[in-house]
Amino acid sequence: MHIGFDAKRLFFNNTGLGNYSRTLVKNLHQAFPELTYHLYAPKLTDTIQTKHPYFQQANFVFHSNQQIPGSLWRSWQMTSHWKKHSLAIYHGLSNELPFKKEATTRTIVTIHDLIFKRLPATYSSADRLIYDKKVRWSCERADKIIAISEHTKKDLIDYYQIAPQKIEVIYQAVGDLFYQDTPKTFLTKNLDLPTDYLLSVGSLQTRKNQLRILEAWRLLPADLQIPLVFVGRGAQYQQQLASYAQQHSIPVYFLTTIDQVSTLKKIYQNARLLLYPSLYEGFGLPVVEAQLCKVPVITSTVSALPEAASAATILVDPYEVPAISTAIERVLTDTVLRQQMIKEGHLYATKQFDPLSLSQQLMEVYHLLLKSC
Repeated sequence: MHIGFDAKRLFFNNTGLGNYSRTLVKNLHQAFPELTYHLYAPKLTDTIQTKHPYFQQANFVFHSNQQIPGSLWRSWQMTSHWKKHSLAIYHGLSNELPFKKEATTRTIVTIHDLIFKRLPATYSSADRLIYDKKVRWSCERADKIIAISEHTKKDLIDYYQIAPQKIEVIYQAVGDLFYQDTPKTFLTKNLDLPTDYLLSVGSLQTRKNQLRILEAWRLLPADLQIPLVFVGRGAQYQQQLASYAQQHSIPVYFLTTIDQVSTLKKIYQNARLLLYPSLYEGFGLPVVEAQLCKVPVITSTVSALPEAASAATILVDPYEVPAISTAIERVLTDTVLRQQMIKEGHLYATKQFDPLSLSQQLMEVYHLLLKSC
């Protein structure tokens, strides 16, 4: 069977949608090496993230076209090649499908979130219009929709009146290294981090709610006010966070670039806990990563975050600063609670987000779709 994937973000996005694309395709190939995988991207880049998993593996076929503008090629031109490439299925991995459809190829689209609907103020009016058009079109034209959480499925039904039976929920896996039970090792000195810290991982933006983390830190008893480490990018919001931290003498460390997954895992492993009180997420990957690293997690009661978290995770109202502070104090002072959160969180994440199981779920959707034709 030949399966095609929208690989633009697989090659050109180092975070969210790129990680989803790379992990899904790589896991599928490991589970089903007998299939042929076609990757479609405006341009191809040979990087450390793509060389071994794709370029140096069998059964990958690459398609690009640099003579036509990338958006035009992805939306209108590449579908004309699907029949020649014998595609049984084309899977749009990042919220969209081409506007032109090839009748002989079944189509699937993954929808990650509808943040532009839930929190419209965080997007420009132009972006909201574009995203709405692309998602609406893709969901209407797709033969099947993959939602990365039950909450995203509910949003699709609520906002676009999509029939529930057209949507399958399949969670996303994280990078291979997080599933390996590697021992905790000390951080390298070149990171210049403290030995004891609270951790926040995610892009620096108002939706991620890092400012309320700083406000909650100020409410902690003095002996619990250990340094904060923020991993993520976002220049404008970072300036706001840095200014607040300086004004209130909060020890904060910003890491905007992490080149290796192994380094990120070490940062998780050496943290006292992960703080992820986001206002809205389609899934919440850092919650899963932290649990796999045996780190207790404090996250939000809203959106898909309770799905990513185990029953032992502490869930807080992300708008309530005292609640966030109280949760931090509990985890830092209650040893029994902390060990329970670590044990149950790791067990939950290992079972719920097992890469092989998730790949098998997706392949079952592919096969059922082809049988229904």
